[in-house]
Amino acid sequence: MNNIFGGHTCEKVALQFEKHIQGFLVFSICSDERLPDGLEEHLRNQNGPDYLLIVGDFMILPPSKEESPASYEAIKLILTQSNLKEVNVGWVSGADIAPDLHQTIKWHAFYLPNNGTDDKKDMSLVNNINLVSSNEKKVYQHICKLLSFPVYVGVKNNQIVTIDLTDNQSYPRGLTNNLPTKQMLELWHNISQLRYLKKINARFNGLSFLPDFSSLIHLEKLDLRGNPHLDFNELATAKALLSLNISACSLTGLPNSINSLHNLKSLLAYKNHITDLSNIKFPKSIERISFYRNKISSKTLELNHCDKLQEINLGANPIATMTLKTSPALPTLQLRARYIKSAITISGSANTAFFICEY
Repeated sequence: MNNIFGGHTCEKVALQFEKHIQGFLVFSICSDERLPDGLEEHLRNQNGPDYLLIVGDFMILPPSKEESPASYEAIKLILTQSNLKEVNVGWVSGADIAPDLHQTIKWHAFYLPNNGTDDKKDMSLVNNINLVSSNEKKVYQHICKLLSFPVYVGVKNNQIVTIDLTDNQSYPRGLTNNLPTKQMLELWHNISQLRYLKKINARFNGLSFLPDFSSLIHLEKLDLRGNPHLDFNELATAKALLSLNISACSLTGLPNSINSLHNLKSLLAYKNHITDLSNIKFPKSIERISFYRNKISSKTLELNHCDKLQEINLGANPIATMTLKTSPALPTLQLRARYIKSAITISGSANTAFFICEY
């Protein structure tokens, strides 16, 4: 029996294969490399398919584990939860499905012995309480108790400088999903006591609100991707922030609080639903911006004041025509314009070297 976890594109793929192979499963990768709803449960409770077709937005085929962790998580689940010793996997670029796909697709065989337990992705993090200073040990213990998990942290000079609110696996799962509001408030209160904290990884955690970051004066990196119901009001209190990832958060516009982040260098907001950039004013400090795969159709994008900008990604947006206005102070600028290179006109200085790539 064939199974489909996805929409029209997956159905289109399935139609090509149903007369040629039996026992296949098609799914589309969604929400910044998450498995679609219901697929994980299905793979844990059903015999795996002989053939797996994965539809997504891939730069290269096959994608690497780092570029497509959901792909390899699905393969692992099939091989570990069923009696199959082998599964044949084909990756499909959802933006370009040829009518002869069933003839041209390249199958990749995966075997159970090669798909054992994954190593945790960030090898710099530990969950060893003995490496934490006595001042922070009780805070760390309380956080672990709240989350019922030995939380991974980065430690420098016996101080916690990074905290990971996921299980830190190659396919990360958030630790605060379904955590009651009272406990979530308590968790943020404890995290705010880690005065040397530089980085918080809170992706895929089902967050609904952020804390006041005022006490975290060293906080430089904040990863909030994959939190589609998040209130960003308190983001403005993270004054020292250098890097922010708010991708796959179902945003229809950028949070106003970003204007207050005067030190921000990197802003990643890909795979959202943002439509208009014409009235957005980015911090002058910004160096890298990504709006890849949104719903942007703006006619102009004003970046005249961004004297330090090095790269902007506008690829895979429904842009018919756009004038990109850049600062005359830029020595170089890389524009990523996958699928839309011909739609963008650059209004910039003759002294700026522009590099336009389509990936």
